[in-house]
Amino acid sequence: MSNFKTALQEQLHIPYPVYTYPTIYTAFGYGKIIVIVYFFIIWVLVVKYIFLSSILFFGLVGCTSITTMTSEQFNQLSTTQLPFSGNWSGQVGEASAVLHLNRQGHGKLCIDNSKEVMSYRVKLVNDVLYSDQGLKFNVKSINASQANLHMRMLGLGVTFELNKDDPLNNVTSNCKTFINS
Repeated sequence: MSNFKTALQEQLHIPYPVYTYPTIYTAFGYGKIIVIVYFFIIWVLVVKYIFLSSILFFGLVGCTSITTMTSEQFNQLSTTQLPFSGNWSGQVGEASAVLHLNRQGHGKLCIDNSKEVMSYRVKLVNDVLYSDQGLKFNVKSINASQANLHMRMLGLGVTFELNKDDPLNNVTSNCKTFINS
């Protein structure tokens, strides 16, 4: 056995004396401590990049305002009655938005950013405004003079601060056409 150790040491260029405890050799001749450090670094990278990324992804999925509601489910929603009705409009970033609600809690929402017009049929259920296309807006407050809505998409939030505008003076022509149709 000692001849085998000596031959192995010469082949791997390991200096004398040979340690008596078992050593794991790599291609470079380093000992077991280096191998353990490599495994630790790999483990840290796996935890850091894969595990934490998956936690972040699944955490953000819960922060979205997109529902999986079908059109049948939307049509069956029981709406919240309102003591008022009308139109509320305002600017949301670079876009113009207008909300129309009747006393039964049914209405329309139009958002025009000069590039495209996004138009939805909506229903108010308690403090949530549901759209026919699966969007969900949390109603922070709504009264005869103001409507404040909040929508979350993948962790980012957008707040709609709309003021009463029954004659639709502050909306784009595309949204005015949609609301009046």
